[in-house]
Amino acid sequence: MSSYEHKKIVEEMKALDEPPSDHAAFATWLSAGAHLDFLRQNAHSDELVIYGSSECNFIHAAVVPNALLGTLNQDDLLH
Repeated sequence: MSSYEHKKIVEEMKALDEPPSDHAAFATWLSAGAHLDFLRQNAHSDELVIYGSSECNFIHAAVVPNALLGTLNQDDLLH
């Protein structure tokens, strides 16, 4: 059975690109809280975004097993 979850993800990213016309809402949009919420939710999804870009989004992720995260120090993560 085919999964069309990726199309839903693309639509969600497009929606995040739409800046609100209201000044206060625009300031909130600039803080990217909705973008961060998208990333948090996607991290627990069956369809994980590893690389994605759109007009106002750029996602470049790495998947690391939890068992290895504890052994990494700051230098390891930066390289």
